[in-house]
Amino acid sequence: MRSSRSSVRALAATATVALVAVAGVAYPFLIYFYGDRVPPAVFVAGALILIGLQLTVLRSPVAKLWRMPLILSAVLTIAVAFLDQSLAKEAYPVVRSLAVASVFGWSLISPPSLVERIARVRYPELPALAIRHCRNVTVLWAVWLTLNAAVAAALALSGDVKTWAIWTGAVSYGISGLLFVGELGYRTLVLERRARP
Repeated sequence: MRSSRSSVRALAATATVALVAVAGVAYPFLIYFYGDRVPPAVFVAGALILIGLQLTVLRSPVAKLWRMPLILSAVLTIAVAFLDQSLAKEAYPVVRSLAVASVFGWSLISPPSLVERIARVRYPELPALAIRHCRNVTVLWAVWLTLNAAVAAALALSGDVKTWAIWTGAVSYGISGLLFVGELGYRTLVLERRARP
């Protein structure tokens, strides 16, 4: 019985993560296509729901690192909504990127780095070369995500919703995917080869 409950919880968590990922990609395009027909408060509420869903599925070994940035993201979204609801509806990609960047950045100040923590789940014993690599990758992600947030914020402030939607819904995900695949390729071809006796 306990095993079936655990399986249901794991399945629900996986479904929630998938839902948040799909909604995160769709969110900018929904604003682009429906932003002039749907009240901004609806999008702000949707962003807060997405942040809340992310908080509900924090079960990983590094979950504690994510809670405060996500809570601050929600607070920041609400604060912007009080000032300008129209701008607040475009704040979600910015605060989400800043939240993730802050987790990567904080792990550099309070080691081990986030990438190392994730790597140690699968490989508890990491050589010094791999630890350095994990730290460098963590720095790379922190810088990229901060830059991404800055670009998204500048586009939101410019009022160019089309460019903002393309950047936050497609370009930024494409760059993130290239970084991920490039790092994975480097790790596989270089680090694992060096680690062989």
